[in-house]
Amino acid sequence: MDPSLTHLLSISSKTGYARVYFTLRFLLFRKRFSLLFAHLPSRGRIVDVGCGYGLTAHLLSLQYPNASIIGIDTNARRIRTAKTSAHGLSQLSFELADANTFSFEQSDAILLIDVLHHIPYVQHRPLFRRLAAALGHNGVLLIADIAIQPRWKYWCAYLIDVVLYPFSIRCQFYSSQSIRSMLAESGWSVQSEVRTDAGSIFPTIMYLAKPL
Repeated sequence: MDPSLTHLLSISSKTGYARVYFTLRFLLFRKRFSLLFAHLPSRGRIVDVGCGYGLTAHLLSLQYPNASIIGIDTNARRIRTAKTSAHGLSQLSFELADANTFSFEQSDAILLIDVLHHIPYVQHRPLFRRLAAALGHNGVLLIADIAIQPRWKYWCAYLIDVVLYPFSIRCQFYSSQSIRSMLAESGWSVQSEVRTDAGSIFPTIMYLAKPL
């Protein structure tokens, strides 16, 4: 078994659902995590927006033990689970918070991993502007989200989200051009755009952006 997964299962042993979630998501997106993390600083303050049960934040804390990792989410149950799993990890913390009001100042990197399509469209540009103002020119914004092509992968992702989040705001996915345009209009320069869905049924794209 992968050492990272073994560690995650050991720290999440008291939360059965987290064990299942960590295992499935880790196995589905293992290759993508390595691509994402290669673009992040090994030190400093990294904020994971919409962290859910904390898988990405946990993996980051393993890869970059000298960084301060903060996961935020608006779901109280997920944050409670994440906090339980993070017990004893001093560099890792979780907060019940909304990205529209959370203080991102003094952050070195901000992650939006599989969360943009859950945020109402009207909030995207104001949020991007807040993040650009908080990060400064040396900061990094990393977005990974569902692409709308190929269509069969898109529909797989859409149906799974409907099953997992039946009572949430209807998910809305965007073309890469739409995301790049929103970022450009909100004070960001997109440094790279990379497909991260090789071997996966989920059509994900990673965007690396820096404030103008």
